[in-house]
Amino acid sequence: QIRPGGAPARVYMNEKIVPYLLEGMKSVAKEQPPNPLRVLGEFLIQKSNELE
Repeated sequence: QIRPGGAPARVYMNEKIVPYLLEGMKSVAKEQPPNPLRVLGEFLIQKSNELE
């Protein structure tokens, strides 16, 4: 049976990853760096370190 909020994988992603991914994507869209994937990756690593 599927839980409210979707399948378990979707719930996990929405709780643990999506908020930070969206925050990073907004920052990249605003700054428009020449290397957006690297900037997004570094942002996510920084967030991960902050949450540990």
